[in-house]
Amino acid sequence: MQEATGTGATSNTGSTSAADSPVPSDNGTTAGNTAAASAGNFTWDGDDTAPTSIVPAGNGTLAGNGTLSGNSSTGANGTPFDNGRAGANGRGPGAEEVVRYFTVGQEAFVWGAPLVTFFRQQATRAALNAFFYANTTAVVGLTDVALPNVDTVYGGSFLYLRDQPMVLRTPNFGVGRYYSAGFFQPYYSAFSVNGSRANGPGPNTFTVVGPEWEGDVPADLARTVIRSPTNDALLLMRVVVSQNVTNDLATVLSLYSQVSLQALSEALGGPAVPPLPNPPLPSSNLSEALQRLTIIGEGIQRDPPVNNSANNRVLRMLATINVTQQCGFDPYSVIQPQAAALEAARELTDQELRAANRIIQINESLIQSDDFFSSSLNWLGHDFSTEFFYRATFSQAGGIGALPATEVVYFLAFLAQLPALYPPRRLPLLPPPPHPSPC
Repeated sequence: MQEATGTGATSNTGSTSAADSPVPSDNGTTAGNTAAASAGNFTWDGDDTAPTSIVPAGNGTLAGNGTLSGNSSTGANGTPFDNGRAGANGRGPGAEEVVRYFTVGQEAFVWGAPLVTFFRQQATRAALNAFFYANTTAVVGLTDVALPNVDTVYGGSFLYLRDQPMVLRTPNFGVGRYYSAGFFQPYYSAFSVNGSRANGPGPNTFTVVGPEWEGDVPADLARTVIRSPTNDALLLMRVVVSQNVTNDLATVLSLYSQVSLQALSEALGGPAVPPLPNPPLPSSNLSEALQRLTIIGEGIQRDPPVNNSANNRVLRMLATINVTQQCGFDPYSVIQPQAAALEAARELTDQELRAANRIIQINESLIQSDDFFSSSLNWLGHDFSTEFFYRATFSQAGGIGALPATEVVYFLAFLAQLPALYPPRRLPLLPPPPHPSPC
């Protein structure tokens, strides 16, 4: 039994164009111009069987303790799969596919990070279209929202707009009190920010409609009509508590009690429309990687991303691991070597995102120094609809609902002695199979 190691078994040189793909050679190595740079180091023994486990090493490679060995992915009779996961001669079963699942998995977990955060929060909060608010100001460690303020009471609702629009009514918050009502799509970015800056102290009425909804809105509800790009959305309200006014928290809570959120038909005098049940999350018996891919698959079905070249490129990649807008993702169709590759990709991606949360990225450069100050003005110019790694660092930090710098500016202090960092990177692409598996 001859072992082929990653420092010679997998070519990592040459072009990374989509025209090239890793092809298993007769000795069990992966030849050709593989575009999976970070998948370059793995071991694969001469049994030509599929992997039992893959784990990332600290340098971002697949280490030797994740050897591609064992018989866990062979058929019941011990023979290699013949459904495209193994070569016709039985050599290199799953090699190309394992590399593809590892590489595309990294792209999926970066691109889909805000979907995972959004739908996990949605599933564990109040029912859909039910308004909720905290009974105190934010505390240190709150991870439900991005960059929470300790002088602010948060409220909101996870909206579902496919059936009909929702009508938000807010009271008069008073001159001089800051409040905002931001609306966010599952892909992280705000599509509308309203409140004291944009609309004055109130009272105000906002009618939020889904992307496909058509109909008439009466004049008294049509002053501010907001079109959501997705049927799932987050309403996040912020109301500041004055530190110089006695019992101002009680005043803010009283104002929150006057906020109403109703379905359009109910706002027009129809019967009450109860909140909707929260969609369930994937089984916790699945690996973390498979849970996330299931959420991503359901997310792109429920709420297709904006049609642009960057998103379309990722959607084509996701289809190569059977994550599609038509079918979502079936975690129970994944065989063990694919699942191991996906879990390795997830672990590596999480390492990089955790490191990136401790740095500032400005114009795709990194700043790391002694103690220094910065502000969220540095976020200006970043487009969350195309800069996927950048938005993933925010969403993985916990919470959604980061307001744009046109609404609020955060002043930040950073401490010295940061740990070693992984720089943001653009993940390589592998060409899709000619015919992705239908659902």
